[in-house]
Amino acid sequence: MSHDSHLRQNSQASGASILASILAYGAENLPPATNKLLDAAPDSFPDPREGIAAVAIRNLRDANESVNFASVVAGIGNRFEDVRSFIATLLPDAMPLEIVESEAEQLLRSFKRRKIARTFADAGAAVEVVPDNQLDSIVAHTVAALEPLCGDAAGNPVAIPWVDAGRAASEADIVLGPGRWGTRGSAFLVTAFTGSGKSTLSSTMSFSWAIGRESLGIQPAGRLRSLVFQAEDDAGDLDTMAKSILRELNPDAAELQAIRENVLLVTEGSVTGINFLQKRVAPALAKYHPDILWLNPLSTYFGSDLNDQREVAHFCRNTLNPLLLKHRCLCITIHHCPKPTKERNGWSGGQLAYSGAGSADLANWAREVITLREASRGLFELTATKRWRKLGWTDAEGRPTATRQIAQDQNGGQVWHDATPQLLEELGAGRYSDAGFMALVPDAGIDRAELLRLAAETFSVTERTAAKFVKDARRACRRTVNGRPLRCKLLDEAQRPRREVYPESPSGRPVVWLTKAIVNETADEELMK
Repeated sequence: MSHDSHLRQNSQASGASILASILAYGAENLPPATNKLLDAAPDSFPDPREGIAAVAIRNLRDANESVNFASVVAGIGNRFEDVRSFIATLLPDAMPLEIVESEAEQLLRSFKRRKIARTFADAGAAVEVVPDNQLDSIVAHTVAALEPLCGDAAGNPVAIPWVDAGRAASEADIVLGPGRWGTRGSAFLVTAFTGSGKSTLSSTMSFSWAIGRESLGIQPAGRLRSLVFQAEDDAGDLDTMAKSILRELNPDAAELQAIRENVLLVTEGSVTGINFLQKRVAPALAKYHPDILWLNPLSTYFGSDLNDQREVAHFCRNTLNPLLLKHRCLCITIHHCPKPTKERNGWSGGQLAYSGAGSADLANWAREVITLREASRGLFELTATKRWRKLGWTDAEGRPTATRQIAQDQNGGQVWHDATPQLLEELGAGRYSDAGFMALVPDAGIDRAELLRLAAETFSVTERTAAKFVKDARRACRRTVNGRPLRCKLLDEAQRPRREVYPESPSGRPVVWLTKAIVNETADEELMK
C-alpha cells in the first residue's frame, strides 16, 4: 500500500499503530514528530490507554533502556491491567517508519486543536466562578498553557527572558502566607509519625482558613475553600474533630455557614493511583473549585511503590501537577514517616524535607515540606523545611526561625493550639531565651551532651532543636541584650579527656566541653541579669 493511500484510509491518525511501530523498531533514532508525540504524552494521544503506554515508552527512551513489548509492560506495572492487555494487541499494527512519522504529525495537529479548545473552555468556565481579583491570574495561566504550542504542535519549550518571568505572577496566586509561600498550582507535603495528629492538623487549619483566620502561624490569603479527601477517620472521628475545632473557634452564625460551605469532605478508600486522580479528584475539582486540595494520607491514594521514583513522578508530576495548574489550587498532602532511626533523629534544616517515607523525589516535588515531631508530652514542633523564611516566624529573641511550637488540646479535644507562653507555663515548659539557656551552663562549663539533655527538658523541645540552640550559641551573631544590639557568641567549645570529667568511667571519647564565652564583661553581665 502506498503512503498516500494509507493516509486516505486513515483520516484519523492512529496512536495504536504508532505505538505498535515503536515497539517493533525500538525508540532509538525516532524521527522528530514521533519523538515530540512521546514528549507530549499522555495528552497527545486521544485514547487514555495509548497515553499511558506512551509515557512508559518515553520513560524507557529517556533512560536509554531497550523499548520492546516486555519492557513496556514491566514499566506500566500491575496498576493498569487494561493497558497491559491493550499493548498485547498492538504488534500486528506496526507500520513503516516513514508512515509512522506522517501519522505522528497528524496526531500532533489533532492534539494542538484539542489543547487549544480545552484551554479556552477551562478559562471560560473559570471566569464564570472566580472573583474579579483573580482574572489577571486566569489570563496568565491561559497564556502559559498556550505558549508551548506556539510554533510547534508538540509543545517545544518556549524560552523567555528571566527578568520578564515575574509578569505572569499575580497576588491572586497566593493561597497561604505571608509572602508567596503557598501558591496555586503547587503542592505541600506534611510528614509525621502515625498517631501524631495529622488529621487533626488538617482539620484545624482548614476550618480556620475557611473563615480567613490565621492558624498555627500561617495566614490565609482570604476565606479559603478546602476539599479534603480522607480515608483513615470514621464518622465519629470526624464529628469529634469538627466539634472540638468549632468550640475553639467559636464562630458566629455567618462564620459557621462559611465553614459549612468552605470545608468539604470526601471519604474515599477504594480507588488508588492514577485512577484516583482522574476519576475522583479531577471531577471533584471541576465541581467544587477549591483553593486547597487535601489528600490524607498519600500512602492510601498512591496505590504503588512510594520508593519507585518513576511511580512518584507519574503520580505527582505527570498527573497531579496538571490538575493543580488547571484548577488553580494548592495541594496539601498528608504523609507518614518511616520507622525512626538514629540517623534520621539527628537530621535538621533541609534534611528534614526527606523525613517522609518513600522516594526523595517526593520532597523535591513539593514546594514546601512541613514536619510535625513530638518534643514532650502534648507539645510538638511544626517545622517548615524549605521556604520557611517567607513565613516570617521568629523565636523569643526575635530571630528568624523555621520551627513553631504547637500543642495538643489539654482537655481531651481534637484541635491544635499555638504554644503560647501561658500554655507553656501550664505544661511546665519554659519558653526559650538566651538568658534562660545560659542559666543552664555552670561557670565551670558543661558536657555538651548534658546541656542538650537539659535544654530539651527545660524548653520541651526535641533533641534536634536543643542541638540547634547549642550551635547558634557557639556562633557570633547580632543579638539583642536588654534592648540593645550586640554582636557576640555565647559559648566556647573545647575537648577534655573523659577521665577528667568522668573519673568513674574514664574510657571513651573525649568530652565536648562548653563554657561561657566572654565577649566583654558588660555583655555577659547584662545577658545573665
